[in-house]
Amino acid sequence: MKTVKTIRMITSGACGLLLACTFAAHAAGPSSSVTGAAPTTSGNCTPEYDFPTIKKGVIQVAGMNELPSFLASSSSGPFEGFSAELMNEFAKKNCLTVQWTPGTGPATQLLAANGKVDAWVGIIIASPARAKVMNLEQHQLYFEFAGIASKSANGYDSVEQLRGKKVGAVTGSNYVPSLQEAVGKDNAKLYQSSDEAYQDIANGRIDAVITPSTPQGYWVQQHPNAHVVSKIVKEDTKYPVLTQEYKVVWPVNKANPKLAEALSSYFKQVNTSGELKTLLNAKGITDELHFTGR
Repeated sequence: MKTVKTIRMITSGACGLLLACTFAAHAAGPSSSVTGAAPTTSGNCTPEYDFPTIKKGVIQVAGMNELPSFLASSSSGPFEGFSAELMNEFAKKNCLTVQWTPGTGPATQLLAANGKVDAWVGIIIASPARAKVMNLEQHQLYFEFAGIASKSANGYDSVEQLRGKKVGAVTGSNYVPSLQEAVGKDNAKLYQSSDEAYQDIANGRIDAVITPSTPQGYWVQQHPNAHVVSKIVKEDTKYPVLTQEYKVVWPVNKANPKLAEALSSYFKQVNTSGELKTLLNAKGITDELHFTGR
């Protein structure tokens, strides 16, 4: 029997798409300097971009454990997910070795905010709170949206379709208040992880689940026998938090704007070339809105 890794979304709910996440690091402030040197030509390797890193020859990266973006059981790997593939390629283009520090959303976020690593990868949503302690000045890697998972034959893609139905969400997610307003507190069932919510959908205990669409689409792809459909929710001005698009970036040390510029150029490159689309399509992320926005 094939073993399928499950997606533990409580960390994502706490600090992935939770835009009002509290920063203990904010009081301490970000690192004020980058002590390493820029990538240098070595042998046959010439870096594509010019930026410094904390440690010469190495780019130190905090990876938030969350498939399909990134997963590692330890700092020695193995490293899975499209963020791991993209960062490894970015490092190779710049004559660098990646030093990974995998962990939960809150833990890896603090490393980035305090300047202990060069970058933070995962399904990281740009927000004003994060911009105070990290550099988010980047072209988006892709756009994230709320997704609705259900066993409805055609799926649900609007808030209105959820009225009168039992709908699950992850505790701590910024979706919760708006969902409770839309369907009523009695119809909004909260879970400690998205896995638990998806299992209840598969078993017919609830009618729908609203979670970030990228990991949701991956779960659906990995569990075809559950017969669950995933759709991006349509924009609704009455419920902006549930239906707006979110910009996915890789936050970097505030003291390193050149790295942010390099990542921005790289993100444009993988979008234009179609490389990102190919990677995400292979993970079950196929909706064009992820690449074009609304």
